[in-house]
Amino acid sequence: TAFFSHLAAAGILCLQPVLAQDHMTQTTAVGASERWRPVTLDDYFARIAIDALCVEYFYRLDHGMAGSLHELYVPDGVMVIANDRQLRGRDAIAEFYAGRSDTVVTRHVTTNLRIEMIDPNHARVLRTFTYYRGESGTEGGLPQAKPAVAEYEEEVARDDSGIWYFSYRHPVSIFDPPS
Repeated sequence: TAFFSHLAAAGILCLQPVLAQDHMTQTTAVGASERWRPVTLDDYFARIAIDALCVEYFYRLDHGMAGSLHELYVPDGVMVIANDRQLRGRDAIAEFYAGRSDTVVTRHVTTNLRIEMIDPNHARVLRTFTYYRGESGTEGGLPQAKPAVAEYEEEVARDDSGIWYFSYRHPVSIFDPPS
């Protein structure tokens, strides 16, 4: 059908496989391999929704709406921050972001989305992101940004209404940012 042709043309239908936990084999550090199962249409819709959740998260974070990020977590969700400290629940996450400086300017560029469907309502997600952070200029100039590369290890859950939320997020640095 035309719908599937559009998905294929967009690179969604054939280029973005989803791992099936029940069919995975042990992997090795070099030459790792998994067995793939056929991807269902439900997997693709889940993938689109999960990716949209992350895009919304970073949009809010990067555009001055960090105070609403707790809304994107399940009520007892966990966000890991510096020194592997865990913030549990929406209230703790909201309190953390309430302390975010208004002068911080960030941009997150994400890529390499990898989703492992646990069941129709739960998935593990791994994504790579490049992160730029600076302080807004005091004289109206553009901020100087320090880039960093990291991965997010995430777990997401779909509620009864079909909406996906973060249940766990843990950023893991890949490279030390320049000093």
